[in-house]
Amino acid sequence: MHAAKRIAQKLAPNTFAALHNLKVRHRLSSTSRLLRSVIPADDRLGLTELKMLNTAYPPKEDEYPETRDSGYYHPRTVAARAAERAAQIIDRMPLKRGEVLEVGCGDGTVGAALQSHQIGYTGIDLSDTEFNLYATVTEAGVRLIKMNVHNMDFEDEKFDLVFSYDSFEHFEEPSKAFEEIIRVTKPDGHILLSFGPLFMSPWGLHVGYSIGVPYCQFLFNQETLMSYVDNEKLRPIGYYCNGWRVSQYRSLFTDQRVHCLSYNESKDFSHIPLIKKYAPIFRNHTDNAKDLLEDLITDHITAVFKRKRQSSS
Repeated sequence: MHAAKRIAQKLAPNTFAALHNLKVRHRLSSTSRLLRSVIPADDRLGLTELKMLNTAYPPKEDEYPETRDSGYYHPRTVAARAAERAAQIIDRMPLKRGEVLEVGCGDGTVGAALQSHQIGYTGIDLSDTEFNLYATVTEAGVRLIKMNVHNMDFEDEKFDLVFSYDSFEHFEEPSKAFEEIIRVTKPDGHILLSFGPLFMSPWGLHVGYSIGVPYCQFLFNQETLMSYVDNEKLRPIGYYCNGWRVSQYRSLFTDQRVHCLSYNESKDFSHIPLIKKYAPIFRNHTDNAKDLLEDLITDHITAVFKRKRQSSS
């Protein structure tokens, strides 16, 4: 079957894509109808079901290695990812030698890549544990500061660009964070936010290194997840996401002090069968089935803004 699909996709890509889209729309429609009709249930699954499902959906150890010398965190991989993000910024933003700020900078490798383009870079993060992780960052002379995005110690209108990758979903108060980001951006300056997976999406709990089950944040309670990880001697899990829904981000990004130049949401339809199988549990998390399905399949947001100039009175 898989070989036949590959051949069909190669020989008739447009037809294959159209049929695929039709199939996805049908699955979404039927799932939405199901979510509207089921009776909500707060009965989460137990340890037996977790063991079974975590076998069916094994953890992604290659993406979340125990050490930072392989997989997602291999120095070469980190450097390549940083260079790619820096290139995206250079390509999309009208920067020459401006001052840029990265919020949620982590190890600062994107800053090191930007420094090679002679762009002044400052990175902030709530934790400084990764600041000296890679020698290339120190050698590049980047400026890394331990600072809370909700209350930044920068003057108003300081930066030509403020950007953030895969951090905004972790901020405890996104409204306050966006307020501060706008404040420190110059008039006509730009803001680039790219983040995910969102909390309500399949991998929204960010614990794929120990629990590979999609939507485990809904299917199991915290005690069950903690107990399983402890019993199986897996890496401890933490709760990192702010829990915001897609509609909340959409509303936040209509702030009148900025022009939204581009906005994109990526979708993950891979685990709709799981949503349908446990529909009553999912339905318990909202009164609006249509909005719930939108939340469950939207996993990433990328948005670019330009700060408006204040009108003269």
